[in-house]
Amino acid sequence: MLVFGLAVKQRYLEKDKAVFTCMDLIRYHKENEFKKLAPGTIKNYSATEKYICQFIKKQFKSHDVYLAQIDYSFIVKFENYPQLAIVLFTCRL
Repeated sequence: MLVFGLAVKQRYLEKDKAVFTCMDLIRYHKENEFKKLAPGTIKNYSATEKYICQFIKKQFKSHDVYLAQIDYSFIVKFENYPQLAIVLFTCRL
């Protein structure tokens, strides 16, 4: 009975939702893993999050994508995106 009560409480608080999108995964990681990370790692993570958001907006014309949409092609394209974004930003200055 205790397990059922916990499940009802989590459903009510919307904490039982599975991770479906990239932004859900980033948010989940921030809420649950940041306290375990070193300050430098958190700084790097924040930069990576920014690049992921920019890449998704550029690539998908959206603010978020379902995890099922992330495939090998996405990873290969994103791998070079941070360097390209820095070059493009530098050229605008």
